[in-house]
Amino acid sequence: MDKVFVPRSELYSGDFFGLLRNPSIEFLPKLHYHDFYELQFYLSESGKIIMGDSEYKIATGDLLFINMFEPHQFVPLGNCYYERFSVCLDPSFLLMACTDDTNLLNLFDNSLPHYPIYHSDPTRLREYCWLLQRYNNHGLLRAASIYQRAIIYELLANLMNDVVQPTKTETKAEAVYIIAQILKFISEHLNDKLSLNDLTKEAHISVSYLCRIFKQQTGTTLKQYINLKRVETAKRLLREGASPDAACFGAGFNNYSFFFKVFKETVKLSPAQFQKKQCVDANDNAPQTAIPNGP
Repeated sequence: MDKVFVPRSELYSGDFFGLLRNPSIEFLPKLHYHDFYELQFYLSESGKIIMGDSEYKIATGDLLFINMFEPHQFVPLGNCYYERFSVCLDPSFLLMACTDDTNLLNLFDNSLPHYPIYHSDPTRLREYCWLLQRYNNHGLLRAASIYQRAIIYELLANLMNDVVQPTKTETKAEAVYIIAQILKFISEHLNDKLSLNDLTKEAHISVSYLCRIFKQQTGTTLKQYINLKRVETAKRLLREGASPDAACFGAGFNNYSFFFKVFKETVKLSPAQFQKKQCVDANDNAPQTAIPNGP
């Protein structure tokens, strides 16, 4: 089944976002993946979730953990009304709060028993719902993002306490710091060559160690992550009117053939087709001007 890449920049700004979804506010009904982590709280009987080659039936109180680049698709149950709360988390948001004894990335470790679904009991669900309600209905005119950030961290702390058991394999704070450093470096140097040697010099570690901990913590390879971030930049440039050739080099690719291949594999359209579709969609969504009556 074809998968669609949906970059963070197309869904939200900043490093976190929360939204209550129901049948009238739903995401695209396709198998997709993205470059951020996601938590989904199912507040009623909803349907099923497809993750990779597996399907899971969703029950009230289920919490779904979705790793970066994990293909998934929510399939609603018929025409029934439902509610689910989605929390999107940039890696930097999680890494910022990690300490020597708490690694929030372990919530998304697919080797742990709770992944990808944790079944909460009614008492815990009420407590989670209370936090989500405070996030959604804070009533603040100023500093709302600070308040919402604090609520998300409280939510994550509760989840760590509920679902992640302390183990000897807990990721060290040093490794977490390295990943945060590398993500920041990639973001700031996306238009540069960005070789593995450049990245390892920045982190002062070996290539093999960097590749291993990056894959372990993000669920993808460095090469895939960099390519997807560059495709995201190329899409923005194409929307702004840049030619496919200019978008290629402006996004940091140094070979058009490779850019074309990666772009089409990711977006399922060629750069020119994507740009043309954006123009058509923009025209379709433009407000219609009334035709004045003749004299």
